[in-house]
Amino acid sequence: MKAFSINETNKVKGLAILLLIFHHMYRTTDEIAARGAVPILLTGDSISHIAYCFRICVYIFAFLTAYGLTKLLLKSEKVSYTKFVIKRYLKLLAPYWFTLVCIWLFWLFALRQSPLARYDGNILFMAADFMSVLELLGHTDKMFLGLFWYMNFAVAEIIVLPLLVVAAKKFGYYLVIISIFLYNVLPTICDSTYGGNYNSYLFIIELGVLFALNDSLEIINNTFEKMTAFKKMVIGGLLLVVSFCAPYLARFVITSEKFGVTYILQTLGAIALIVFSFTCIKNVKLSKAFEWIGSLSGDIFLLHILIYELGWRIVSFTNVIIVQYITSVILCIIASYVLAVIKDKIGYNRLTKMLISRI
Repeated sequence: MKAFSINETNKVKGLAILLLIFHHMYRTTDEIAARGAVPILLTGDSISHIAYCFRICVYIFAFLTAYGLTKLLLKSEKVSYTKFVIKRYLKLLAPYWFTLVCIWLFWLFALRQSPLARYDGNILFMAADFMSVLELLGHTDKMFLGLFWYMNFAVAEIIVLPLLVVAAKKFGYYLVIISIFLYNVLPTICDSTYGGNYNSYLFIIELGVLFALNDSLEIINNTFEKMTAFKKMVIGGLLLVVSFCAPYLARFVITSEKFGVTYILQTLGAIALIVFSFTCIKNVKLSKAFEWIGSLSGDIFLLHILIYELGWRIVSFTNVIIVQYITSVILCIIASYVLAVIKDKIGYNRLTKMLISRI
């Protein structure tokens, strides 16, 4: 049975990060207009609707984190909860710290602006942003960049995930059903200005845990491989339809948050796209391309806002949306690759890996 390996994970990450860039560039008609983009064939509203639906990329990343951490927990059940959380926390933040410092230095020397000024001169806010807990402490508006909300969310996910694994082992897939009925009475961990209520990602995290515990992706792929070519084509098409239509319904049709219905639909769309990537993207060259982009996805995530916002003159050299988008993607990949090479050359990755292994 083919495993959902690190290569497969990177392939999904590569797909998700490409969706993220498009989502952030064109999610509103105002952003489309600000980039001087002139919609062709589709209206500005249609493009913004598509861009919004691509927000399932956040759910995909949440799923992959839950899936990967659960697999690690299964391999290290004798490790204490505290040690597991600390090691995963440091491994999450190690690449973030390097990139954040680079962004601060760029702000200071290239833009001639003090990074501390972004924190209203408060060194404690700066330190909390460095540790990815500023939003968790209730200071969302003080983060250096709004997208750093996800780092805070990832920290929260690491903390609660071992507890969800215990619950998932006891209740199985019934855990999701229980969460649906209890959703509206669950205490809110954090309500982000940028990422929304953290609780909205509960279902996708639970499914990430359950899929890892039960090898569900492997079972789905094994079943898919036994189908005829025609059935594979039909199923693949249906998965793509669901991955787009489910988030569209959640945003523009079914807006009730009772029992977390809108978030269930977002979760459904994310799962559909993950399954599509694992079962249907078999072309070797395409898979390798997604895998390579996925391996850079962490830095692309942290840099992409700066790339197309500060470099808007480059991105807006044309009013054709697809050209603007491809230009942004290329710039993000180049910047992230250069950063990855620098980290490797100075030994940063080896150093942090060694220090974390000693914990």
